[in-house]
Amino acid sequence: MNRVLMIAVLAVGLLGGSGAAAMTMQLGDQPDGRPTFLYRFQRPYFAGDVDPELFTGYHEFQAQVPLSGRLGAVLSLPVARVFDDELTDEDFLYPERVGKTILGNVYLGIHDQKSPGGLAVDAGAFLPTVGHAYGMAARLAMLSDPHHYQRFFPDLLTLRVTLARAFVARSGLYVRGELGPDVWLPVGDNTRNDVELIVRYGVGVGVSGARWDGGVEFVGWAIATESEATFSEASAHVLSAGVERKGDRVTPGVFASIPTDEAFAAVDWLLGVRLKVALD
Repeated sequence: MNRVLMIAVLAVGLLGGSGAAAMTMQLGDQPDGRPTFLYRFQRPYFAGDVDPELFTGYHEFQAQVPLSGRLGAVLSLPVARVFDDELTDEDFLYPERVGKTILGNVYLGIHDQKSPGGLAVDAGAFLPTVGHAYGMAARLAMLSDPHHYQRFFPDLLTLRVTLARAFVARSGLYVRGELGPDVWLPVGDNTRNDVELIVRYGVGVGVSGARWDGGVEFVGWAIATESEATFSEASAHVLSAGVERKGDRVTPGVFASIPTDEAFAAVDWLLGVRLKVALD
């Protein structure tokens, strides 16, 4: 089943079609050539009786700035709010109670703004701005964003390239595929981990209307350099569904996500909110 999914994603990447943007939830956002601010929030709902405060979870603040020609710059600040007086080491193997706001690994990248029907290419790096001072509190931050959990991995530099392509039919039906490698480079005090090659993949389908978008996404990542574990042990996947209200400048959306693998079994589901604002 997983091999079939990866082949399907590669096939989507070969499709032609219009470059019209469609709603994204876990897949990367598609810049449209305008200066843009994007906010995304995901609140985890945990298995059992754990009930953190309302704004516990993953917060992303992203700026997209057009440069000369087809290029644009992307800056993403990931922030995790991890606070709950009831969380102890018995719940998540924490050595102490958690009460922190964590700045994750900041992303700096370049986006090649594709021509209609072309391939979108992103290249950049997650800088190692998370240190071991956060300790195991970073674990809760990772659980808040399973598809991008390296954003809160301590002492890790991640180099990333993403290829994406969307096909939008005249009827409004769309398919969007995404594929790309990450290279994880341990830095600083991170001497326990090796350099790893990660393969990310995902596909989204839905309907894009004049004012509303709605769709479903299935995304995943796998550690390609892991030789001692099975594919299911070295990968993780997330299923998402959502809707957004498209405006000329302001586009709000809401979505729900379910991690499907044992590595994130502590999370039943995640509630997501996103807000995209064009600044021109």
